[in-house]
Amino acid sequence: MSHTNFLEKKNNYLKLFLLNFMLYTISISTFSQNLNLNVGAETGTVDSGLPIPLTESYSKNNNSEVENSDGRFIANELHSITALYAPSWAREGNYVLKFHADGSNYPNHDYAYRAELSNSNPNIGFSPNEERYYSLSFFPPKTMWDEETKYSTIITQWKQYGGGQPNMQVKLSNMGDYKLTVKSNRHWESEQSEGDLIGYAKPDEWNDLKYYVKHSQGNNGVFKIWLNGELVFTYNGPNLYKNENGYTKFGMYTEIRDERIIYFDAVNITDKISVPVDVWAKDQAHLPKITLTSPLNSENFPTKALVCLNATAADPAGNKIGSEGKIKFVEFFANDISIGIDKDAPYNLHWTPEDGAYDIKAITVDEDNHYTTSSIHSIQVGSKVPEVEITSPSHLTNYDTPHTITITADANDEDDYISKVEFFVDNTSIGIDTTRPYSIDWTSTKTGAFIISAQSTNMENKKSERDTLGITIGASFNTTTLTATDDATINENQPDLNGNWTNVEIRGKENVTVIGLFKFNIKDIINKPEIRSAKLKLYTNSLEDNVNLSLFEAYGDSWKESSITWNSKPSKGAKVAETTINSVGKYFEFDITKYIKGKHSNADKLVSVWIEDSEFSESRVKFDSRTKTNPPRLEIITSDIGGADIIEKIEPSEDRDDVFSQRVSFISPSHLSSLFLGDSVTLSAGASDPYGNLQKVSFHHGSTLIGDVSTSPYSLKYLPKDSGNDTLIVNGIYKDEILSDTLILSFFHSEDNNTIDFTAVDDATIREDTLCLNGNWDNNAILGKKNQNCVMLLKFDISLLMSAPQIKDAKLCLFTSALNSEIDLSTYSVKSNDWFEESVTWETNPKKTNLINTQTINDLNQYNTIDITSFINKKIQSQDSIVSFWLEDSKVSQNEVKIQSRLLQNPPLLSILIDHDDPLPVELIDFSVEKHLTFNTLKWITASELNSDYFQIQVSENNKNWTILGNVKGQGTSHIRTNYEFRDYDSSKNFEGNLYYRLLQFDLDGKSAVYGPIQVNNFSGTDEFSIKILNNPISSNSVLCIHNLKSDKLQISIFNTKGKLISLKSLKSNERDIKVSMAYLNRFPKGIYILKVKSGNSVASKRILIQ
Repeated sequence: MSHTNFLEKKNNYLKLFLLNFMLYTISISTFSQNLNLNVGAETGTVDSGLPIPLTESYSKNNNSEVENSDGRFIANELHSITALYAPSWAREGNYVLKFHADGSNYPNHDYAYRAELSNSNPNIGFSPNEERYYSLSFFPPKTMWDEETKYSTIITQWKQYGGGQPNMQVKLSNMGDYKLTVKSNRHWESEQSEGDLIGYAKPDEWNDLKYYVKHSQGNNGVFKIWLNGELVFTYNGPNLYKNENGYTKFGMYTEIRDERIIYFDAVNITDKISVPVDVWAKDQAHLPKITLTSPLNSENFPTKALVCLNATAADPAGNKIGSEGKIKFVEFFANDISIGIDKDAPYNLHWTPEDGAYDIKAITVDEDNHYTTSSIHSIQVGSKVPEVEITSPSHLTNYDTPHTITITADANDEDDYISKVEFFVDNTSIGIDTTRPYSIDWTSTKTGAFIISAQSTNMENKKSERDTLGITIGASFNTTTLTATDDATINENQPDLNGNWTNVEIRGKENVTVIGLFKFNIKDIINKPEIRSAKLKLYTNSLEDNVNLSLFEAYGDSWKESSITWNSKPSKGAKVAETTINSVGKYFEFDITKYIKGKHSNADKLVSVWIEDSEFSESRVKFDSRTKTNPPRLEIITSDIGGADIIEKIEPSEDRDDVFSQRVSFISPSHLSSLFLGDSVTLSAGASDPYGNLQKVSFHHGSTLIGDVSTSPYSLKYLPKDSGNDTLIVNGIYKDEILSDTLILSFFHSEDNNTIDFTAVDDATIREDTLCLNGNWDNNAILGKKNQNCVMLLKFDISLLMSAPQIKDAKLCLFTSALNSEIDLSTYSVKSNDWFEESVTWETNPKKTNLINTQTINDLNQYNTIDITSFINKKIQSQDSIVSFWLEDSKVSQNEVKIQSRLLQNPPLLSILIDHDDPLPVELIDFSVEKHLTFNTLKWITASELNSDYFQIQVSENNKNWTILGNVKGQGTSHIRTNYEFRDYDSSKNFEGNLYYRLLQFDLDGKSAVYGPIQVNNFSGTDEFSIKILNNPISSNSVLCIHNLKSDKLQISIFNTKGKLISLKSLKSNERDIKVSMAYLNRFPKGIYILKVKSGNSVASKRILIQ
């Protein structure tokens, strides 16, 4: 082969390198020139219009082989790679690459295994001893990657030709924690099986990765990784298996157990750089950085000291590559409560705190709304508060009879200056002790439950928090042993196999997970006052090796051992307990007391648990099933006296009125209910009055009084006067304050409670032979005649249907006032609703589009009907509240018909029959919106779903014109609570004012319903006292945001749905707006609670959900 031919062949191979990445600009003419590939999608296609299409690499169903048909790779609804136009948030240019893979059908049907871009030509890529510099930005959407699934996803890998494991791979965790790991199956050993941790990706943001690789089989090989400009991994040594070329891939690879989307942009590969590697590694860094420089960690300050908070912050670049970065502000926090903002460097704040311990941090936000949090510095102002602990009796001690009980406590202070310890029983002081050992004798005179607490005070008169516990006197205990009503084994690898076996088998192995399910009926203990202990006992009959088993809640108790399979299994909930199985022929225990207490408090009669080997040890263990000699048992100890097992310690308050708080709330009907006009509605409210201050309960429709009720039960009848959304308010009128609750109901007008008749809002006749003639006539003429056609236009406002149940029938009703012969009338949709009867002409007509229906009109002086049901249902699904029609004689029959206009006695009607007896089978518990710094979060909760297909989220700036934001899959059929979340980034960034959101639910039969609208204030501030909860249902990340405090003191109260106070916090703040962590609420049992915040005379309430 000649040298020239060799170079030409090499040149062709280099062109094929485009298959390895999305190439948009390339400067290669010979192999000897520098390699510099800039990746993007700026022509709007994945292959960017190149003569050789890019290779999209897909595979499915646990098969790592690349799927192909006739040499072409298959993109479909299962997996795809597309160019997405996103100029407002693209990292570079206007397009990003969207990788989609759906593994949600695992293992019942085809599921995605990979969606990558790769190079399929074995003669190009990297070669031994070559250097390569790789850059890429990736964006993991939080709505996708917050969900936990089984395997992590490879987002970049290097491979050599001939098959085998990747030489190196970088993974993004599928456990919802955004861990990034790097792994090699041969070149180095990692402490963890998933690889070495290199950092964490930021969800809903662009993350920059830089790789430098010296490809080599020898010790001169190098592999370095930078994440967002920081060096996070270095390896020196061999990184090739053999002396062969290789290639690079990026996207998503390995078994995907859920739907996943990830975006890539700004990908580059080069073999030369013109700057030092440390400079190159930071040239795409764009996330802000912040350092808290003052106060120092562990620094102490005297009482009333002026504490100086200082931070340095910088933004290396803007979100768009090449743009300038700018810090928007720095916000300082103490114990997660905001204490101030500084918008200009140097960023500092002066603060005089009360005595106490504080965790200080700072958060910076840049102009692109990226944020970064500093490290936390812990400080102490003044001396520390003392501590106290009750040492005797212990919590839940029972005494057989009333007698004298000695209560002892241990108290400590940093200077050991304890002045006294005060003891309380049921919040009443029973005495003080001033010397060690601190104790007091209390003589009980009756049986029952008692709450004992102690509080210490030091020489500076600082008081400790109370230590609290519960005891009983005269309680009797009973042990109830229950045998499982159902138990089963289900196998992930055999999803249709029924697991009703004589043994319950559990095994943890990759792709062969076998779990045990157990169900018990606890109805016999529901009425017991208190649960003291609950233990699940399982008897082992076979064990391969020691194994640690984890027990989880199982959501859904309708399963039966005779029919349960992996496909029909209940959902796995929170982890409850764990135990080690290390022998055969004995019972092993799981302590599930807390779980059973929660079930008991909710009066749940059935309990299901899920047990698995979460560590995948591959050991197999078998337990006796309920049909054998040693069945699964649930042993519960109950007490006949309740009230000692306190849920939450209640802190002392000078204002005792807040411990037993006044409150009012709607009981029925439910918020966002849809009702028909003509039906009276019973409004019911609950109002607590612990001090006799309640004067009356007042019900209002907006500002109009419906009626007052002075005695319980607080209810009255309400008869709505018009269709639409009614805002109803209940006020509790107390002597010292007015408390309120609000709900929204939707009403629909109908004479027979099933039919709604809409009158046309515009109608007109336009003539083909008189282009500029306005068609606003008393009678609308329709004439089919060549070059002289008369066409009728109709427009209706169907906004009320946007919240209606299923539409069963929809008909156009037209009253004929003249008809010379029967005529076949064709009804079409039109391109635009932007026409009006007083101005429309043939020249300005809205243009007909699709034929809806053709109907013969042959009746004079009466209504003729045209069926348009399918068309109206589609309009409701797309949430089009205005519909227009074009009616003509398409056959040009020369016949004419005249139809009365909307101004006459018999106007055009759109008659809608609503399937009121068959509402949508979705029970919506809650629909809410939360405003965050850079987005708004829509959250909704369903209690159950039947044949639910998907939810559609829409937004409006005026509560009239709606824009579709996206869809979220429903659960099909589910009988357990399901939480949904959707984030709106564009609306919150691009609009300031009141935003409205609504939720459309579609089932598999095409039925639909609308929930909402709900409103969020998208302004930067408001003068009203208000509260907002970030992350509801409650989690460790939940934060209560309180705006426009009316006093420097506030109380936060938590009530259960029965009105019982279970927690009270008293806070002080000189700031107008504060934030308070809600993580402490996770200690409460699961359920719905009422959160109440009082500041001065202002009170605000929210419903919260604890899972």
